[in-house]
Amino acid sequence: ANAVLQGLVPGEMRGRVMSVYSLIAAGFMPLGSMLLGSLGSLIGVPLAVGLGGVAPIATAALSAHLVAEVRTAE
Repeated sequence: ANAVLQGLVPGEMRGRVMSVYSLIAAGFMPLGSMLLGSLGSLIGVPLAVGLGGVAPIATAALSAHLVAEVRTAE
């Protein structure tokens, strides 16, 4: 993913793109782990893991829907 990302962006933007990529990879993963760990304590681990799997699928579906709306609005 990193190699594809670096190949797609212009050279003057690579530093900025890498900082956002690093933030997402190294910053959000511990926060998500903490959230799912806390949620697992409250509602049970299997349900928390299931919700953790459904959340990215729902986010991808919503993003695809919104991108389609933007494309048709042009």
